[in-house]
Amino acid sequence: MKKMILLAAAVSMSFASAGRSEGGATTDLVFNTQVVAGCAVSLAGQYASQTGATYSGTDASPEALNISAGEAASAPLLRCQTGTGVSISAGEAAQGFTGGQMDSPDASTVALSGDMSLVLDGWANTYNSNDDNKTLRGAYSVVFTKRNIAGGNGDTYALTAAFTPSRGQFEPMVGNYSGTLNVAINY
Repeated sequence: MKKMILLAAAVSMSFASAGRSEGGATTDLVFNTQVVAGCAVSLAGQYASQTGATYSGTDASPEALNISAGEAASAPLLRCQTGTGVSISAGEAAQGFTGGQMDSPDASTVALSGDMSLVLDGWANTYNSNDDNKTLRGAYSVVFTKRNIAGGNGDTYALTAAFTPSRGQFEPMVGNYSGTLNVAINY
């Protein structure tokens, strides 16, 4: 019995000396990810110029046909991760915005331009649609404006475009003319 009492005393002493320590412990939780290029695209299938514009071979300064889209900061055509490279082409012209720019200017532009013709309605894609009496020649310009405002929400893009007929064309027949310029955006 005496051995039992001594054994019990020894066990209780070992538990007493192994009591809790004061203080605490810390660790770091490290989360890793990679932000990649990407854009939210909000392009309509097509944009049309204003109606009511007219042309005559006697016009000293032919009226431009204008298109504007995405000007409001709340409704841009594209909203991209800051620093996403974007290339734009219209007709034969192509340019882009360089990727990897964190401190891009508040606004920068890419301007594309070239020649194109509008075709008399009903004659598009016909064997002789490029006859002078069925086409209205002119020049197009397409401008994409990129904005990145401090405290904003990524890179946003807006579009303005115009087609201006060349002056002095008397050959095109009286009627309505239209033409399509395809714009491609890659990111």
